[in-house]
Amino acid sequence: MQRTNLLRGSNARAYMNYLKKIGVPFEMFISNYQVHFKTELFDKKFVHSMQGNRVFACYAKIKKDVKTKPIPDINREQLSYFVHDFKADRYVGDVINIDLKSAYATILYRDGYITRDTFDYISKGTKQDRLVSVGMLASRKQHFKFDGGKIVFNDEIISEFSNFFFYAVKRTSEIMADLKTICGSRYLFTWVDGIYMLPDPDTVKQCEDYVEQCGFKYTTEQLREFEVKIEQKQVRVHFLKLSKGEWKPKPFTLPLVNSEFKRLMIEAILSKHKTKSK
Repeated sequence: MQRTNLLRGSNARAYMNYLKKIGVPFEMFISNYQVHFKTELFDKKFVHSMQGNRVFACYAKIKKDVKTKPIPDINREQLSYFVHDFKADRYVGDVINIDLKSAYATILYRDGYITRDTFDYISKGTKQDRLVSVGMLASRKQHFKFDGGKIVFNDEIISEFSNFFFYAVKRTSEIMADLKTICGSRYLFTWVDGIYMLPDPDTVKQCEDYVEQCGFKYTTEQLREFEVKIEQKQVRVHFLKLSKGEWKPKPFTLPLVNSEFKRLMIEAILSKHKTKSK
């Protein structure tokens, strides 16, 4: 029997501890979207993030296309998702932000990895759907086997299509680096497929021309009261963004590895090491 529970990661941890306590053999798979428990009698899933059918349909079309292409050779250690030069608290004021639209999907299409039909299908979805469907190329799961309450085996299951996703990351990073060069001293910050700069019409025009030359759609927005706070483990950015005719605050924080499911995975790994040391 397979059941899916729309519960938080803390419930999954409680269920893991219950199975360990009663000592039955079970397997546990942890991904970004769910924790999956399997025993001889039943399957049970704790969902962390629900995705619509369209996301999986997009991914199915992407996977069908890339299956026929040579896998790119990517050095993942050199990939960059964000860049900043902030070393101290700073109030900037007005800032311009240029965001690429559907960056990863556009790169996969323009560089010949997915078809026009697939690209058009992806582009009709929401921003979140586009991000998740392409991100599924790089899906990975932590796999644990328990017996008698102790881990007897663990490994990581990595998608064979991961490097197609990381290729898109690499190309996006290269485009962002080119835009940073164009910005020069007006450059402030890069976040994935968006670049932040001090206002200057000529610089903005050069960046927009370059983005169009690369074949991307984009948005250019003005931000107000841009401020940076340097904290012990993160950089916090705050600004006002125009939304439906009103300037609304938008805090921005560089991510920390602190999700409930990742804590669950760490707990399982630590329990394995403790078992070995006995």
